[in-house]
Amino acid sequence: MNKQKYAWILVGIIILSAGLYVLLYFSTIQPKIAENKQLEKEISMYSAAIEQLTNEKSNDQHTEEITKLMSSIPTEKEPNMVLQSINKLARKAKVTVTSLASTQLGEENLAGPLNEAIYTVEINGSNLKQINTFLGSIAESERLMTVDTLEINQHGTSVTAIMNITTYYYNH
Repeated sequence: MNKQKYAWILVGIIILSAGLYVLLYFSTIQPKIAENKQLEKEISMYSAAIEQLTNEKSNDQHTEEITKLMSSIPTEKEPNMVLQSINKLARKAKVTVTSLASTQLGEENLAGPLNEAIYTVEINGSNLKQINTFLGSIAESERLMTVDTLEINQHGTSVTAIMNITTYYYNH
């Protein structure tokens, strides 16, 4: 009978352990699993919101950059304004414009409503630093201009630069 008593105690302990396990599972583990699933949903929701805000912010940045770029492109060719602008940049760089000519017979249409006008500019300076300053000021000028070709010749103490500068404008 002693063996039977120990068997019933063993069965009781197993049933009690299984009951305790089930109780702990439903009271502790299952709520944590549900909470974990809820947190995963919230994380994915916040990730989507962050991605959307990032896209909107980058779109706003692109819009600002485009607006800034568009403000540097006039609506007309304005060769007189180009001449004034180049002369102003030359004075700041302490170089002399010896020649400025339009090298284009007609207007060249780029993709879309943007057109370009090409000018050949010859400048003289006393050193390469002045020429470099002039080129840097073109890149930073209010009007959008690009230097397409550049030829620099140094003769003793004088430096000559011949370049093709392209300006852009809208064609309504």
